[in-house]
Amino acid sequence: MNYLRLEWGPDFQQNEVGLIGSDDVPLLTTSSAELAYQQLASLNGCTWLPTHWAKGKSALYPVTDGTTLSRPLYAIWLQNSDKQAQIREILKTSILE
Repeated sequence: MNYLRLEWGPDFQQNEVGLIGSDDVPLLTTSSAELAYQQLASLNGCTWLPTHWAKGKSALYPVTDGTTLSRPLYAIWLQNSDKQAQIREILKTSILE
């Protein structure tokens, strides 16, 4: 299988070194989970996708000898934003349901 790199940020890149072989040069690098998903079949690829997001997609399955990763999720906004009420409502929403 070809490795498709989903850009998770610099912290993930440091961990990625220990997760893939030194000869696993990414065939594609993108910051879009949707684009990586669209290219998986045509490129005979594998990648790390957000579990909750991937559950809603067809034709995906976990790689049996793969590693499950946990990543923190952060919300950042300006303290003087005029959208404070909407931000508070969004923060009440569970994304892991």
